Amino acid sequence: MFLPGEICQPKRPNGCGGTEPAKVRVNMAEVSRGREPGDSSRGLGCLGASTESSPFDFASVEYIVSNASITEAWKKVRSNKGAPGCDGISIENFRKWVRLQWHDIKKQLLKGAYVSSPALRVEIPKESGGVRRLGIPRVLDRVLMQSMAKVLGDIFNPTFSENSFGYMPHRSVQQAARRAQPFYRQGYTIQIDIDLEKLFDTVNHDVLMERVARKVKNKGPLRLLGRFLRAGVMVDGRLQPTRQWRRPRRKIGKLIKLGVGKRDAIRLGLSRKSYWRLSTTLGTNMGLSNAHFEEIGLISLRTLWCKIHHPATAR
Repeated sequence: MFLPGEICQPKRPNGCGGTEPAKVRVNMAEVSRGREPGDSSRGLGCLGASTESSPFDFASVEYIVSNASITEAWKKVRSNKGAPGCDGISIENFRKWVRLQWHDIKKQLLKGAYVSSPALRVEIPKESGGVRRLGIPRVLDRVLMQSMAKVLGDIFNPTFSENSFGYMPHRSVQQAARRAQPFYRQGYTIQIDIDLEKLFDTVNHDVLMERVARKVKNKGPLRLLGRFLRAGVMVDGRLQPTRQWRRPRRKIGKLIKLGVGKRDAIRLGLSRKSYWRLSTTLGTNMGLSNAHFEEIGLISLRTLWCKIHHPATAR
Protein backbone atom coordinates (compact mmCIF):
# COMPACT_ATOMS: atom_id res chain seq x y z
CA MET A 1 0.00 0.00 0.00
CA PHE A 2 1.32 3.43 -0.90
CA LEU A 3 0.09 6.83 -0.01
CA PRO A 4 -1.08 9.20 -2.75
CA GLY A 5 1.97 10.90 -4.20
CA GLU A 6 4.26 7.89 -3.71
CA ILE A 7 5.41 5.37 -6.31
CA CYS A 8 7.17 2.04 -6.04
CA GLN A 9 10.79 1.77 -7.18
CA PRO A 10 13.06 -1.35 -7.30
CA LYS A 11 13.53 -3.00 -3.90
CA ARG A 12 16.39 -2.05 -1.60
CA PRO A 13 17.87 -3.60 1.59
CA ASN A 14 15.91 -2.74 4.74
CA GLY A 15 18.82 -3.19 7.14
CA CYS A 16 17.34 -6.38 8.67
CA GLY A 17 18.44 -8.89 6.04
CA GLY A 18 15.33 -8.40 3.92
CA THR A 19 14.21 -6.00 1.24
CA GLU A 20 11.44 -3.48 0.94
CA PRO A 21 10.15 -1.34 -1.92
CA ALA A 22 11.86 2.02 -2.06
CA LYS A 23 9.34 4.87 -1.69
CA VAL A 24 9.89 8.08 -3.55
CA ARG A 25 7.91 11.16 -2.69
CA VAL A 26 6.39 12.64 -5.83
CA ASN A 27 5.10 16.15 -6.27
CA MET A 28 1.74 15.52 -7.95
CA ALA A 29 1.64 19.09 -9.21
CA GLU A 30 4.78 18.33 -11.21
CA VAL A 31 3.21 15.19 -12.67
CA SER A 32 0.13 17.15 -13.71
CA ARG A 33 2.42 19.51 -15.61
CA GLY A 34 3.89 16.72 -17.68
CA ARG A 35 7.00 15.79 -15.67
CA GLU A 36 7.85 12.19 -15.14
CA PRO A 37 8.04 11.04 -11.50
CA GLY A 38 11.56 11.52 -10.24
CA ASP A 39 12.54 13.67 -13.22
CA SER A 40 14.60 16.59 -12.04
CA SER A 41 14.21 18.55 -15.27
CA ARG A 42 11.39 21.05 -15.46
CA GLY A 43 10.48 20.33 -19.05
CA LEU A 44 8.25 22.52 -21.18
CA GLY A 45 6.38 23.73 -18.12
CA CYS A 46 9.33 25.97 -17.43
CA LEU A 47 10.54 26.47 -21.02
CA GLY A 48 13.96 27.12 -19.63
CA ALA A 49 17.34 25.54 -20.20
CA SER A 50 17.49 21.77 -20.41
CA THR A 51 20.48 19.45 -20.48
CA GLU A 52 18.44 16.29 -20.99
CA SER A 53 19.95 13.72 -23.36
CA SER A 54 17.05 11.92 -25.01
CA PRO A 55 17.11 8.08 -24.99
CA PHE A 56 14.54 7.95 -27.82
CA ASP A 57 14.93 7.20 -31.49
CA PHE A 58 16.07 10.43 -33.17
CA ALA A 59 13.34 10.43 -35.87
CA SER A 60 10.43 9.77 -33.54
CA VAL A 61 7.62 11.71 -31.87
CA GLU A 62 9.14 10.80 -28.49
CA TYR A 63 12.28 12.69 -29.42
CA ILE A 64 10.40 15.60 -30.99
CA VAL A 65 8.43 16.22 -27.76
CA SER A 66 11.37 15.52 -25.43
CA ASN A 67 12.31 18.31 -23.03
CA ALA A 68 15.65 18.99 -24.75
CA SER A 69 14.19 19.22 -28.26
CA ILE A 70 11.15 21.27 -27.27
CA THR A 71 13.21 23.69 -25.18
CA GLU A 72 15.60 24.29 -28.08
CA ALA A 73 12.66 24.80 -30.45
CA TRP A 74 10.99 27.25 -28.05
CA LYS A 75 14.17 29.37 -27.88
CA LYS A 76 14.22 29.58 -31.67
CA VAL A 77 10.52 30.49 -31.94
CA ARG A 78 10.84 33.08 -29.17
CA SER A 79 13.84 34.73 -30.84
CA ASN A 80 11.92 34.93 -34.14
CA LYS A 81 9.02 36.64 -32.34
CA GLY A 82 6.12 36.88 -34.79
CA ALA A 83 2.39 37.51 -34.52
CA PRO A 84 -0.17 35.27 -32.78
CA GLY A 85 -1.98 32.57 -34.74
CA CYS A 86 -5.70 31.92 -34.96
CA ASP A 87 -5.94 31.26 -31.19
CA GLY A 88 -4.71 34.78 -30.36
CA ILE A 89 -2.00 33.58 -27.93
CA SER A 90 1.10 35.75 -28.29
CA ILE A 91 4.73 34.85 -27.68
CA GLU A 92 4.61 36.74 -24.38
CA ASN A 93 1.54 34.86 -23.09
CA PHE A 94 2.45 31.45 -24.47
CA ARG A 95 4.69 30.39 -21.58
CA LYS A 96 2.02 30.88 -18.96
CA TRP A 97 -0.63 29.15 -21.09
CA VAL A 98 1.42 26.10 -22.04
CA ARG A 99 2.44 25.30 -18.47
CA LEU A 100 -1.14 24.26 -17.74
CA GLN A 101 -1.75 22.50 -21.06
CA TRP A 102 1.49 20.70 -21.91
CA HIS A 103 0.76 17.46 -20.03
CA ASP A 104 -2.41 16.80 -22.04
CA ILE A 105 -0.87 18.02 -25.30
CA LYS A 106 2.12 15.71 -24.91
CA LYS A 107 -0.16 12.73 -24.26
CA GLN A 108 -2.09 13.50 -27.45
CA LEU A 109 1.14 13.75 -29.43
CA LEU A 110 2.48 10.44 -28.14
CA LYS A 111 -0.83 8.70 -28.86
CA GLY A 112 -1.01 10.13 -32.37
CA ALA A 113 -4.24 11.98 -31.54
CA TYR A 114 -2.94 15.56 -31.75
CA VAL A 115 -4.73 17.75 -34.31
CA SER A 116 -2.99 20.97 -35.31
CA SER A 117 -4.92 24.20 -35.69
CA PRO A 118 -5.30 25.99 -39.03
CA ALA A 119 -2.89 28.79 -39.82
CA LEU A 120 -4.05 32.39 -39.90
CA ARG A 121 -4.04 33.74 -43.46
CA VAL A 122 -2.45 37.17 -43.90
CA GLU A 123 -1.46 39.06 -47.05
CA ILE A 124 1.57 41.32 -47.39
CA PRO A 125 2.31 43.50 -50.43
CA LYS A 126 5.14 42.52 -52.80
CA GLU A 127 7.68 45.01 -54.09
CA SER A 128 6.98 43.78 -57.61
CA GLY A 129 3.25 44.26 -57.15
CA GLY A 130 0.47 42.02 -55.91
CA VAL A 131 0.39 40.36 -52.53
CA ARG A 132 2.12 37.45 -50.89
CA ARG A 133 -0.15 35.13 -48.94
CA LEU A 134 1.28 33.82 -45.69
CA GLY A 135 -0.04 31.42 -43.08
CA ILE A 136 0.76 32.11 -39.43
CA PRO A 137 0.45 28.96 -37.28
CA ARG A 138 -0.29 29.36 -33.60
CA VAL A 139 2.75 29.52 -31.30
CA LEU A 140 2.31 25.94 -30.05
CA ASP A 141 2.35 24.55 -33.58
CA ARG A 142 5.37 26.71 -34.42
CA VAL A 143 7.28 25.17 -31.52
CA LEU A 144 6.34 21.65 -32.62
CA MET A 145 7.17 22.44 -36.26
CA GLN A 146 10.54 23.87 -35.23
CA SER A 147 11.33 20.77 -33.21
CA MET A 148 10.36 18.56 -36.16
CA ALA A 149 12.29 20.76 -38.62
CA LYS A 150 15.45 20.24 -36.57
CA VAL A 151 15.01 16.47 -36.82
CA LEU A 152 14.23 16.48 -40.54
CA GLY A 153 17.00 18.98 -41.24
CA ASP A 154 19.62 16.78 -39.61
CA ILE A 155 18.40 13.90 -41.80
CA PHE A 156 18.11 15.67 -45.16
CA ASN A 157 20.70 18.49 -45.06
CA PRO A 158 23.69 16.14 -45.47
CA THR A 159 22.14 14.90 -48.73
CA PHE A 160 22.00 18.38 -50.32
CA SER A 161 24.56 19.73 -52.77
CA GLU A 162 27.67 21.46 -51.45
CA ASN A 163 26.63 24.39 -53.62
CA SER A 164 23.28 24.75 -51.85
CA PHE A 165 23.14 27.76 -49.53
CA GLY A 166 19.47 28.75 -49.37
CA TYR A 167 17.86 28.16 -45.95
CA MET A 168 20.82 25.98 -44.94
CA PRO A 169 22.08 26.11 -41.35
CA HIS A 170 25.44 27.83 -40.80
CA ARG A 171 25.48 29.08 -44.40
CA SER A 172 25.03 32.63 -45.64
CA VAL A 173 24.78 34.80 -48.74
CA GLN A 174 28.40 35.87 -48.25
CA GLN A 175 29.53 32.23 -48.40
CA ALA A 176 27.53 31.71 -51.59
CA ALA A 177 29.18 34.77 -53.14
CA ARG A 178 32.64 33.48 -52.24
CA ARG A 179 31.79 30.10 -53.74
CA ALA A 180 30.73 31.82 -57.00
CA GLN A 181 33.90 33.92 -57.37
CA PRO A 182 36.04 31.14 -58.93
CA PHE A 183 33.38 30.65 -61.63
CA TYR A 184 33.46 34.39 -62.37
CA ARG A 185 37.25 34.32 -62.74
CA GLN A 186 36.89 31.42 -65.17
CA GLY A 187 34.80 33.63 -67.46
CA TYR A 188 31.27 32.70 -66.41
CA THR A 189 29.74 36.18 -66.16
CA ILE A 190 26.06 35.50 -66.83
CA GLN A 191 23.77 34.71 -63.90
CA ILE A 192 20.43 32.98 -64.39
CA ASP A 193 17.80 33.51 -61.70
CA ILE A 194 15.22 30.71 -61.53
CA ASP A 195 12.40 30.56 -58.99
CA LEU A 196 9.54 28.12 -58.50
CA GLU A 197 6.42 30.26 -58.49
CA LYS A 198 4.05 29.62 -55.58
CA LEU A 199 5.85 26.42 -54.62
CA PHE A 200 4.32 26.16 -51.16
CA ASP A 201 0.84 26.83 -52.54
CA THR A 202 1.04 24.20 -55.27
CA VAL A 203 3.43 21.50 -54.03
CA ASN A 204 1.87 18.03 -54.17
CA HIS A 205 1.61 16.84 -50.57
CA ASP A 206 1.37 13.19 -51.53
CA VAL A 207 4.64 13.33 -53.46
CA LEU A 208 6.26 15.31 -50.65
CA MET A 209 5.23 12.78 -48.00
CA GLU A 210 6.42 9.90 -50.18
CA ARG A 211 9.86 11.49 -50.52
CA VAL A 212 10.12 12.15 -46.80
CA ALA A 213 9.06 8.57 -46.05
CA ARG A 214 12.07 7.31 -48.01
CA LYS A 215 14.30 8.62 -45.21
CA VAL A 216 11.96 8.62 -42.20
CA LYS A 217 10.68 5.11 -41.47
CA ASN A 218 8.93 5.90 -38.18
CA LYS A 219 5.20 6.43 -38.80
CA GLY A 220 4.73 8.83 -35.88
CA PRO A 221 6.57 11.86 -37.34
CA LEU A 222 5.05 11.19 -40.77
CA ARG A 223 1.56 11.21 -39.28
CA LEU A 224 2.26 14.47 -37.44
CA LEU A 225 3.78 16.09 -40.54
CA GLY A 226 0.76 15.07 -42.60
CA ARG A 227 -1.59 16.70 -40.11
CA PHE A 228 0.38 19.93 -40.24
CA LEU A 229 0.14 19.92 -44.04
CA ARG A 230 -3.62 19.27 -43.97
CA ALA A 231 -4.44 21.74 -41.19
CA GLY A 232 -5.71 24.34 -43.63
CA VAL A 233 -5.85 28.10 -43.16
CA MET A 234 -8.28 30.45 -41.47
CA VAL A 235 -9.50 33.18 -43.82
CA ASP A 236 -11.81 35.85 -42.37
CA GLY A 237 -12.84 33.52 -39.57
CA ARG A 238 -13.67 30.64 -41.92
CA LEU A 239 -11.66 27.44 -42.33
CA GLN A 240 -10.23 26.90 -45.80
CA PRO A 241 -8.94 23.32 -46.08
CA THR A 242 -5.80 22.50 -48.07
CA ARG A 243 -6.60 18.84 -48.63
CA GLN A 244 -7.21 17.93 -52.25
CA TRP A 245 -8.28 14.73 -53.96
CA ARG A 246 -5.02 13.68 -55.56
CA ARG A 247 -4.97 9.88 -55.35
CA PRO A 248 -7.44 7.94 -57.54
CA ARG A 249 -8.64 5.88 -54.58
CA ARG A 250 -9.44 9.02 -52.61
CA LYS A 251 -11.26 10.56 -55.57
CA ILE A 252 -13.38 7.45 -56.09
CA GLY A 253 -14.24 7.11 -52.40
CA LYS A 254 -15.18 10.78 -52.02
CA LEU A 255 -17.34 10.79 -55.14
CA ILE A 256 -19.22 7.68 -53.99
CA LYS A 257 -19.87 9.32 -50.61
CA LEU A 258 -21.28 12.34 -52.45
CA GLY A 259 -23.82 10.17 -54.24
CA VAL A 260 -22.07 9.44 -57.55
CA GLY A 261 -22.64 5.96 -58.96
CA LYS A 262 -19.78 3.51 -58.52
CA ARG A 263 -19.14 3.14 -62.26
CA ASP A 264 -19.06 6.90 -62.86
CA ALA A 265 -16.90 7.44 -59.77
CA ILE A 266 -14.32 4.90 -60.95
CA ARG A 267 -14.29 6.42 -64.44
CA LEU A 268 -13.69 9.91 -63.01
CA GLY A 269 -11.18 8.76 -60.41
CA LEU A 270 -9.00 6.96 -62.94
CA SER A 271 -9.27 9.62 -65.63
CA ARG A 272 -6.15 11.58 -66.56
CA LYS A 273 -8.11 14.48 -68.01
CA SER A 274 -7.62 17.93 -66.52
CA TYR A 275 -9.94 19.32 -63.87
CA TRP A 276 -11.51 21.68 -66.41
CA ARG A 277 -12.42 18.79 -68.73
CA LEU A 278 -13.81 16.72 -65.85
CA SER A 279 -15.86 19.63 -64.50
CA THR A 280 -18.35 19.24 -67.37
CA THR A 281 -19.05 15.53 -66.80
CA LEU A 282 -22.33 14.27 -65.36
CA GLY A 283 -20.63 12.47 -62.45
CA THR A 284 -18.74 15.58 -61.34
CA ASN A 285 -21.87 17.72 -61.40
CA MET A 286 -23.84 15.08 -59.48
CA GLY A 287 -21.26 14.84 -56.70
CA LEU A 288 -19.98 18.41 -56.58
CA SER A 289 -23.37 20.09 -56.81
CA ASN A 290 -24.24 23.64 -55.84
CA ALA A 291 -25.76 22.30 -52.64
CA HIS A 292 -22.44 20.68 -51.71
CA PHE A 293 -20.52 23.90 -52.29
CA GLU A 294 -23.02 25.90 -50.24
CA GLU A 295 -22.68 23.35 -47.44
CA ILE A 296 -18.91 23.85 -47.22
CA GLY A 297 -19.30 27.64 -47.34
CA LEU A 298 -18.44 28.49 -50.97
CA ILE A 299 -20.46 31.29 -52.55
CA SER A 300 -22.03 30.86 -55.99
CA LEU A 301 -21.14 33.75 -58.31
CA ARG A 302 -24.48 33.34 -60.08
CA THR A 303 -26.39 33.60 -56.81
CA LEU A 304 -24.33 36.61 -55.75
CA TRP A 305 -24.92 38.34 -59.12
CA CYS A 306 -28.69 37.74 -58.86
CA LYS A 307 -28.79 39.15 -55.33
CA ILE A 308 -27.08 42.33 -56.53
CA HIS A 309 -29.00 42.92 -59.73
CA HIS A 310 -32.34 41.24 -58.97
CA PRO A 311 -32.71 41.18 -55.18
CA ALA A 312 -36.49 40.72 -55.33
CA THR A 313 -36.33 37.49 -57.35
CA ALA A 314 -33.06 36.06 -56.01
CA ARG A 315 -33.37 32.66 -54.36
